[in-house]
Amino acid sequence: MSNNKTVAIYEYSGAIHIHTTDSDGTGTHKQIISIARQLGVDFLMFSDHMTLKSLHREGWYGELLVVVGYEINDPDNKNHYLAFGLKETLPDSLYAKDYVQLVRKMGGFGIIAHPDEKRHLPDYPPYPWTEWGTDEFDGIEIWNHISSWLESINKWNRFLFFVKPRSSLTRPTDNILLLWDRLNRTRRVVGVASLDAHAFRYRMGLLKFTIFPYKIDLLSLRTVVLLRSPLSKDFNEAKRQLFCALGGCQAYFCNLRWGAPFNFFFIARTEKKGDFIIGEEVPIEEKPVLLASVPKIAELRLIKDGEMILSSISTSFEYRATSTGIFRLEALIDDKGWIYTNHIRIV
Repeated sequence: MSNNKTVAIYEYSGAIHIHTTDSDGTGTHKQIISIARQLGVDFLMFSDHMTLKSLHREGWYGELLVVVGYEINDPDNKNHYLAFGLKETLPDSLYAKDYVQLVRKMGGFGIIAHPDEKRHLPDYPPYPWTEWGTDEFDGIEIWNHISSWLESINKWNRFLFFVKPRSSLTRPTDNILLLWDRLNRTRRVVGVASLDAHAFRYRMGLLKFTIFPYKIDLLSLRTVVLLRSPLSKDFNEAKRQLFCALGGCQAYFCNLRWGAPFNFFFIARTEKKGDFIIGEEVPIEEKPVLLASVPKIAELRLIKDGEMILSSISTSFEYRATSTGIFRLEALIDDKGWIYTNHIRIV
């Protein structure tokens, strides 16, 4: 969907980390693609466990771009990693450091899945990322829907979470936000929100129902990429554009439960060189002014190098940068996360 804001950009809102009947999901690619098209999703990134057997399903489906990768894990079922842009799966015997390096070497794109996951359910152990000895990953999940749900559920809210799974989405953890900021002080690491969609079927006594139906999941967390030109109708070129934007951190993510972020923007404005978008570098000599606008009143937080330097209950703000650093925006409603941008880099 194209958006004519102060700075001319094209926005594409997509869903990342989706499982199908190829692994432990309950919907087929065809079913999920149909739902996504009805909801106006711009791109889908499928990532079944340890298989690329549906790679041939990549392509354009009307206005929906579909990309197929897979979720890798090590022989101990740890260190889950979303790999895209590969033509075949890697050997199952590899450990995290090796497959992260291989994905990069083979020209793929890799995202660390649920890096700080913590669960208290014996039957559903957590799968956090532990191999921090590598720096060749491209992105990291800042917010994962199913992780938030499993980490927050208890006997008091169980029924609510079953009926309204989006109610578990409060905001990303402080630890993962700080880690993300720290990583970006030395190199670009794109932050995304992911669904980890499975549409699990569950039985409670005589009652049978689906937790996280795909339609509900696709209306929860979205990652939005920003492009200077529209996606090509040539699939391979469009796929390249998508991953170039993600690799350049030209993206933000949002929780649609609090509303679609129509006309949202976060830019750096300069007098001589115009406007810079999320992910881009701005010379400090250009005296940039950071501008933000959201469609309804929210708590707007400006984060610099991992520390909040401005907080405002408003629909907009402007801030003149007087020093170098990495700047990102958070928008919260009633202390719950709504919009999180990647960084604008002032150098």
